[in-house]
Amino acid sequence: MEKWLASSDKDILWLMRENLKKDRFKRMDAAWVRKYVTAT
Repeated sequence: MEKWLASSDKDILWLMRENLKKDRFKRMDAAWVRKYVTAT
C-alpha cells in the first residue's frame, strides 16, 4: 500500500485516502493509518 500512497497520480491518491477511512484498516493498524492520513 505504501507504493500506491507514494504515487503522483491524483486519482490513485484519492482512492487510497478514501480506503484509509475504512474501519478495517484502522482495526488492522491504527498507527499506520494515522501516519498516512496525516501525511496526505
